[in-house]
Amino acid sequence: MIYGIIVYSIITGLFLLIQNGFKGNKLSKGIKYGLLLSIIWMVYLLEPLPHAKSFLSDNFAYIIADGLSLLILGILASYLLFDTNKTIKKDISFKLNDYFIIIFISIIFVLGRLVLYNFLDIYSCFESNTVITMLWCILVGIVVTTVILILIKKSNLKRGLLIFIINLVLFNGFMVLFFDMSHLPLGWYDLLFRTLIDIISISLGMILSSQMDITKKLKS
Repeated sequence: MIYGIIVYSIITGLFLLIQNGFKGNKLSKGIKYGLLLSIIWMVYLLEPLPHAKSFLSDNFAYIIADGLSLLILGILASYLLFDTNKTIKKDISFKLNDYFIIIFISIIFVLGRLVLYNFLDIYSCFESNTVITMLWCILVGIVVTTVILILIKKSNLKRGLLIFIINLVLFNGFMVLFFDMSHLPLGWYDLLFRTLIDIISISLGMILSSQMDITKKLKS
């Protein structure tokens, strides 16, 4: 309960970092913000794990519950915090270079996950269901990179990455409440490794994309 309040308070506060990039009325701004964050939670909830018995009971219910919670939170954040005098219309349309970035960073993310599965041996279905696990990794890489690019186009590189990092850390923090980490071979290190490697992979990809001038829009 307390952790939930802290998480949703922080997520509400993050709206201040990106509010200037949204256009439309307060309702549409809140929906857009909530959707961007909830999409990341949704794809991570799809991760194939050994304890999952069925998609309906172990994934779908959480996806709906968390998705609606973040959507409502985004709307409330917009109504409570949005400053209409600071709205700056920004073009978030994707160009050809953006698609190259999505592919490039997705590859780095998949490589990071391969390190987690093969060398750090985190809790996963990689050995028993390699194809599904790899398809999930590709999906996460594509979705997360797309969301971050939108956040960057609405603000800048640093804020886009910061929102992603905080959002992922808060999401993984819920694992402690719903899953007994002591039962995992790596214990608490499992959660630490998967969080750090995912953050490093995505951040490294974004920074390299910026430095290599794949697109000037990534520079802050």
